[in-house]
Amino acid sequence: IEQKENPLNDFKLEEPYKYIQENRNSNIPNNYGVNVLLNQTTLMSYENGGGEYESYLIYEITSQNGIDIFKEHNLGISGDYSIYKSEIVKPNGEIIPSNRNGLDMVFDTLEIGDVIYINYQVNYTRNGRFYNDYILTHTFNGYHPTINNIYRLLTIDENVKYVITNGEVDYNITKKGDFYIHEWSKIETTSLPLSEDYMPPFNDVSTKLHVSSIDSWNEVAIWYSDLVRTQLKFDQEVKDVFNEIFPNGYLQLTETERAKNIYYYITNNLNYSHVSFKQEGFIPQKPSKTLKTKLGDCKDFSSLFLVLAQQADLNANLVLILTSDYGKNKLVLPSTDFNHCIVKVQLEGKDQYLELTSKYLPFKALPNSLVDATALEIPFDNTDKSKSDIFYLNPKNKIYGELNSDYVLKIDNDSANIHLKSNVKGNLAAYYVDTFKNQSGKQLNETIEQEIYDRASLSIQLINLESFDYNEANGEVNYSTILSADLTINKIGDVYTFNIPYFVNPYTSSIIKSENRSYPIDYKQYENAGLYTEKIHIKLDAGFQIIEVPNDINLKHKEHQFVLKYTLIQPNEVIIELVSKVNSENISASDYLEFKEFVEEFLDTRKTIIQYKATI
Repeated sequence: IEQKENPLNDFKLEEPYKYIQENRNSNIPNNYGVNVLLNQTTLMSYENGGGEYESYLIYEITSQNGIDIFKEHNLGISGDYSIYKSEIVKPNGEIIPSNRNGLDMVFDTLEIGDVIYINYQVNYTRNGRFYNDYILTHTFNGYHPTINNIYRLLTIDENVKYVITNGEVDYNITKKGDFYIHEWSKIETTSLPLSEDYMPPFNDVSTKLHVSSIDSWNEVAIWYSDLVRTQLKFDQEVKDVFNEIFPNGYLQLTETERAKNIYYYITNNLNYSHVSFKQEGFIPQKPSKTLKTKLGDCKDFSSLFLVLAQQADLNANLVLILTSDYGKNKLVLPSTDFNHCIVKVQLEGKDQYLELTSKYLPFKALPNSLVDATALEIPFDNTDKSKSDIFYLNPKNKIYGELNSDYVLKIDNDSANIHLKSNVKGNLAAYYVDTFKNQSGKQLNETIEQEIYDRASLSIQLINLESFDYNEANGEVNYSTILSADLTINKIGDVYTFNIPYFVNPYTSSIIKSENRSYPIDYKQYENAGLYTEKIHIKLDAGFQIIEVPNDINLKHKEHQFVLKYTLIQPNEVIIELVSKVNSENISASDYLEFKEFVEEFLDTRKTIIQYKATI
């Protein structure tokens, strides 16, 4: 039998220590104490699925921060691997191997000026319908400057579908023997700017190569449809539950009422059990098993909803999701790398997306992890002739998060008492539903006191938690409290002053603490509501009168709007109404200064005082 030489051998780094000697001490400016002298991967895709690759990673340590980053290191790879080199190369050429346990490496005696040299090879396999396809990514710039970055794909395919996001990379194709060699490279790459609070995910700011041999997203959708359809059985167990949900039938109910009944049956009666959503875990369990065990993950609950919805004559489909914390550029070409599953159901002619894994999330509300998430709708069967494609989830008909505050402040004999009514809607309500359902007595009082304290502009103490109501039909929570407030009243001559207390905070200084920005603000990381309102009714003792009320304020930045209105209803009473409409769209780096000015003007309103004096 003829032994063929491994084609990867043609791309080995022949003289690594010479390469290190020639490229170290490059004095490249960096932010984190690391320069990448070489990042090279060569991957050979097998014709019958799977493949192998070899990587060379060479890092130069230039500061204590670099030592802290690499003194303990994990390669984070999977498959059948062999690590050939894992060592420190000292400036004098001395070589010190790392202490290694599997993929974990400890580089003892690591010092400034040292070079870390890692060389490893991996064999991997794929299974399922796409066992012989390749889905590959490689990053060409990051937080460390790089002298030489090379990625090669050896395949029998002459034409390879690839996309470069956030930048440009050189591409070259050659052929040797049976393989086409596709090579992408980038030399002398500067580092990304320093990381910033609320910046977009790394996938959305780095230059990245995406390669896929899967023909289309529709092919992925059909695959998953075929995979789950055999599990979607409407058997006796499911039929009994359906009759329990609709004891009087469903035809007299609207589509929204039917979907809501199914939704709350699942969220109220079943418990979420997390299972890693990898390739081997894509197949949901049968709905009857989910009902028997009362346990399931996202795909199990979504499949159960789908079966019940179809029986109730609702048009519903599964939707595969990659949550928004991975960014919009994680899935660019056809892939199966999703990590979540939800449902889409058509209600009165409008598409509605439902998240089924939270026991406390109101119907039609969505968590922030689904805002701008990458989504792929899965047709129920092949009779659906429409073509599935990825899209970014941002439905306009969801229930948006709201925090509405309405309070009366009574000032009498230098004491201040507040009767605060709070109304919370949408995804924000989930926290309060959880709290009021699962806590009671002293623990509940302490939790609510801390929650109000954290959003109040002054110190408060909870005197009484008067009432709580969860309106499941409307997806909102109402609760009422009596508070004592540590209100500072100043006196200058005959005039008394105090700052107006607030219990909603649409904007805080944390969002504008930078002088300038290099990256956009990924606003959904900061904000999970769409609307804040507050009505403040200030009542002074009958022996006092308000001298004057401040001017109304109206601020705007693109889709962000803030209105503050003052109305004197009695000499000793004023009503203040605040409405703040916020928007989850990113704030670009070029718009940051204008946005910062808007927020600063809003924060200035928090300094507004009320002036009053005695009437006698």
